[in-house]
Amino acid sequence: MTFARDSVFEREAVADERRILRDAMRRGMGETTYREIRSEFETRRAAGDFQMVDSPKYASGRRFTTPETIAAERANVEFMLHGRNAG
Repeated sequence: MTFARDSVFEREAVADERRILRDAMRRGMGETTYREIRSEFETRRAAGDFQMVDSPKYASGRRFTTPETIAAERANVEFMLHGRNAG
């Protein structure tokens, strides 16, 4: 699950749940089951490692982000606000 989280959120701020689970299954290379991965995902979600994001009305699945991604986005906004009208 750690590999899936790191690889999925390397370039994306928000990811579909199915993509996270898919990458975890691929990393497991047949040595783990979907049930085990699903259980680990739900455990980490309950611990706050994954946070659900509101999805568009037409979305077919749940979308998630991470606390680290939220912190990075907030830092980017703060940096931009701090530099506004500085030139």
